[in-house]
Amino acid sequence: MAFEISVPARYGDALVRNLMLAGKPFGVTPYGTEALGVMRIEKGHVAGPELNGTTTAADLGLGKMMSTKKDFIGRVMAGREALLAPDRQVVVGIKPTDRARRLRSGAHIIPKGETPGPDNDQGYVT
Repeated sequence: MAFEISVPARYGDALVRNLMLAGKPFGVTPYGTEALGVMRIEKGHVAGPELNGTTTAADLGLGKMMSTKKDFIGRVMAGREALLAPDRQVVVGIKPTDRARRLRSGAHIIPKGETPGPDNDQGYVT
């Protein structure tokens, strides 16, 4: 659960300190917008970065919701040749095999044992 609280800037520091103190017995933890974005994606709530004109409803697992009989927002885009190409870039979810290691934003994905370079680049972490 998350809340967004808006207060005048001069009260921000005092508010955060008091909220953290009051929430300590309950394990309250502050987190940033990057963590919020990751949690949102993990829940399947798509927004801004995923809806950039290169991602279709089918890419997001919503293909069965697209009507074959009537018009809908995104129908024309979903039928564009470039978005149907089997070799186009797509958004995928990945997890490290070692939970102790982080996937760093911007890191390129290279097959194990291959030399890094444009021919072996499988994508990158956003």
